[in-house]
Amino acid sequence: MIETDDFLRKKMPFDYPQNNNIIFEEYFYEFYKNIEIKTQRTYLPIFWTGIYCSRNFGQGDISDFQEFIESLDKTKNYFTLVQYDDGILNDVSGLDILVFSLAQDKIYDYILPTTCKPRPNINKDRNRDIFCSSFGKYKGLVNHPLQDKLINTLPKNKYLIGKEININSYYDILERSIFFICVNGRSPTTFKICECFQTGTIPVFLYDKKWIPFEDEIEFERGCVMVRETEMYRIDEILSNISPLEIKDMIEYGEYIYDNYYEYDMLSEKIINILNV
Repeated sequence: MIETDDFLRKKMPFDYPQNNNIIFEEYFYEFYKNIEIKTQRTYLPIFWTGIYCSRNFGQGDISDFQEFIESLDKTKNYFTLVQYDDGILNDVSGLDILVFSLAQDKIYDYILPTTCKPRPNINKDRNRDIFCSSFGKYKGLVNHPLQDKLINTLPKNKYLIGKEININSYYDILERSIFFICVNGRSPTTFKICECFQTGTIPVFLYDKKWIPFEDEIEFERGCVMVRETEMYRIDEILSNISPLEIKDMIEYGEYIYDNYYEYDMLSEKIINILNV
């Protein structure tokens, strides 16, 4: 691992999602420091997300990070993790580097789940009195334009769809829903998929680009309903034809996906395994 100054490990200045007090970039750094296994590539522990968020979301001066990157030994092979929606904004083209991406599709070699810590006191045993729900923003985030189309497309007597909601109501409705429609934001994926798996809710991923972590290992569509944006008019048809037995299997497989691929320690070990293949 490259030794870096504290300014290159700037932690996230706010929790996102709510209660996610350590993002995976930061967690992996602590995990990697405490393992004895050496990887075939040198870890570059830059907290890209915290850096960019603290520098006016990438609009501030980031030249000091560029100077550090250009000072690195070009004969070494590196790897790094990035969660920031817009990816690595600095120029890393001069490095032999593998990029593990949690949320962006600009510079990456491996797709990781967009994961977060589970919030406290999740109750998976709530009465599922809501067939399907979906809400766009909370905490002042920007709505995806598809949220309006969902509101206007799906039957209101069966679907609870809205644009904005407070965080406590969001989690309450998520726990009571059988399905939850996850619309991606600035990146090709969303934290809401992870939150669904944590809650025992089946995510319905409304996507424009298929972004699936560990696609060669996971039967992702066994635990998540995948619907292209161009076919969103079929959501009610698709969900209505999923049997109670299939729903049970999807919930159980979603828990398997989370426990083995999204949970922080398990995901960290997956990365180490990839690096040492």
